[in-house]
Amino acid sequence: MNIDLSWENAAQTILRITLCPGWSWEDLYSALYLHDQWLTGIDHPVNTIIDCSEAGALPDDHDKFRRSFTGDAREFRVGMTVLVGKGSLVRPILEVMMYIRSTKTGKQVCLLARTVYEAHSLLAVRSGAA
Repeated sequence: MNIDLSWENAAQTILRITLCPGWSWEDLYSALYLHDQWLTGIDHPVNTIIDCSEAGALPDDHDKFRRSFTGDAREFRVGMTVLVGKGSLVRPILEVMMYIRSTKTGKQVCLLARTVYEAHSLLAVRSGAA
């Protein structure tokens, strides 16, 4: 799988999904499934950083872009999502998917940042930790 998942901190309040060159839609669906699984044992909101700054071009497997991104995804534990990357072709697609998800949950869950550092700063400000 050309997508990495990792906790950004020991408190497990931020989960990072990094799209690597050569990723596919199936990789993304698998990563989002793992994301939801990782939230299973968590009893607090978790923010997510989706880093597409090095993702490269959109995958060729366009026929796989069919699944909904509006699943429950442990909605009560899902915090904000920050999309990272400038000039990436992936970013507009992920923005649409996150918009759909925020429409379903009734809360703004998607922010945009140019770097992972900026993503952390946005999350800190939004959570009142800054």
